[in-house]
Amino acid sequence: QVQLSPGASEPPSSLGAMAASSASESLWRQLREDEDVLQRALAGGAATSAAELGEVLLRAEDALARLREGAGAAPAEERRRLEASACRLASHRVALRARKDAAAREGLLREAGSNGESGPRRRKGRAPGNPEEDEHDALRSLTEARNNMGSTLGHIQEVQKKLDETSETIASTQRQYNVFDLKLKDAAQLLGQLKRRTEQDSKYIWWSFCLFLSVVAYIVLRRLKVFRMLYLGASWTLWTGTSAAGALQNILTALLSMYSGLCETLGLPSALDVKLE
Repeated sequence: QVQLSPGASEPPSSLGAMAASSASESLWRQLREDEDVLQRALAGGAATSAAELGEVLLRAEDALARLREGAGAAPAEERRRLEASACRLASHRVALRARKDAAAREGLLREAGSNGESGPRRRKGRAPGNPEEDEHDALRSLTEARNNMGSTLGHIQEVQKKLDETSETIASTQRQYNVFDLKLKDAAQLLGQLKRRTEQDSKYIWWSFCLFLSVVAYIVLRRLKVFRMLYLGASWTLWTGTSAAGALQNILTALLSMYSGLCETLGLPSALDVKLE
């Protein structure tokens, strides 16, 4: 029997995902370290040569490019981090270029100063009234300044392009948030309608339950002949009341007859007689 190693039981896709994740973490770590080095050096906190800073910047840009290659299906948060890192690297490149330009200008100034000190000595060895060498030096200085200004302008345009891309990304994110807001409002309205319909359904269910209880009570009372007993009791009560009223009327009629007869016998006027004109 062949025993598999613990790592062999894992599918190739999970191993590839783990390797890609570890590689991405190492690239992010290297990018952060390079950005820290550039930040400290360009801020004046560390004495590092321009060549070393250029190598660090190139290494950071290479790490950023490799992270961008693997960020095709990355979440929006990671893409925003990449855009922010790209903007920081572009600003570091501009600052490094400005530092190089400043160093070049300082070197030119020192060279011009040294040339100014040794100029009279050279003029002694040159023919008087021949300014060709001075014009050549001035033209070379102006050409170098123009080249430096052109490269600085190109870096500024690159930074502007990165800022425009970042602004477009932020605007697209804002549009997505607006779409999500509209969807949430629609969902809230649908939930409100669903709540009202649920309340109406609850009312209908309660009324239906009350009607059901009423029908059940009617059937039970009818089966127990309660309605018949109530009818008989009401009929007996009505008959008894009618009989009592007839007997009382007969008694009153007899008393009136006796009173009238007594009054006639005694010759007394009756209180019941009414004189008609």
